[in-house]
Amino acid sequence: VALLAGVGLTIAASYANLGILNPIIVLAIAFTQATLVALFSMHLKWSAKLTQLSIGACFFILATLVSLVLLDNVSRAWGSW
Repeated sequence: VALLAGVGLTIAASYANLGILNPIIVLAIAFTQATLVALFSMHLKWSAKLTQLSIGACFFILATLVSLVLLDNVSRAWGSW
């Protein structure tokens, strides 16, 4: 049910004009959905602590890379204002 709600939120966000916040909101929804899939569908919630630590480190690195791409995207728009 939570994944279906996430799909609904993604569709609603695609129709809303939020300006520069659109990619950030859509990526946050996708990140939440990916976390739900990893925790429950892949049974990582009940796995060993070392596996949970590895997955947490992967999500941290992914979040860092996505935030750097978004920061680069925002910084390129300064001259067009």
